[in-house]
Amino acid sequence: MHGLREEYRARLAQIGLSGSRIGTTQIIGVSGRDITIKYHVRTNVREWLLSERDETPTNDFYCFICFSNLPTVEPDDWLVPGKIVNVVLRRSHLAWLAQPESRVRQQGPLRKFRLDYSAQFPELRSEYGPGWAEPFHQPSAWEQIR
Repeated sequence: MHGLREEYRARLAQIGLSGSRIGTTQIIGVSGRDITIKYHVRTNVREWLLSERDETPTNDFYCFICFSNLPTVEPDDWLVPGKIVNVVLRRSHLAWLAQPESRVRQQGPLRKFRLDYSAQFPELRSEYGPGWAEPFHQPSAWEQIR
């Protein structure tokens, strides 16, 4: 496993996330980077809840983690620059508001960060369809922090 990745996972374990099913925490990285960690226990759906305030660039990075119920299975993680998360949340929320539905969509505080937006928003498929977040899933993604 990669060094920085190990360090952040160890820091997560130290602050007691192992008993939680879903949550958020902030940690400051070795290079003073502000990282928001969003995590949940592995499910078939790869999405995390964020809020309207996450559309505004304030965090350097977001780390999205899927922990397994099995202690022998490594967690999956995606380290995504905050500026990319901000844009993705804004674009997907605008697509959600524009969907033709039987009821009028209203502005609300919740946002969803997904690894694939194509099922819900076909118009986002080319930019945020299957595999768009794969570069942030690689161990080399952690080099962004240095």
